[in-house]
Amino acid sequence: MPAYTERGGEFLLDVMAIVMISLGLFAVSLSILKEIVILPFLHCGIGIVVLFLGKRNLSRIE
Repeated sequence: MPAYTERGGEFLLDVMAIVMISLGLFAVSLSILKEIVILPFLHCGIGIVVLFLGKRNLSRIE
């Protein structure tokens, strides 16, 4: 990202948050559940929660 873009820092922060959440879910699935098969379901669950929170935030802005 060039330094002069408006969303440079915010975009990088979002990407870092996604990577950290993914690695955290991977660690939870391996250490606690001992299953890697459950990982897609964990990602879907987190995705649904994030989409719901985003929808609620957008409706509050309108």
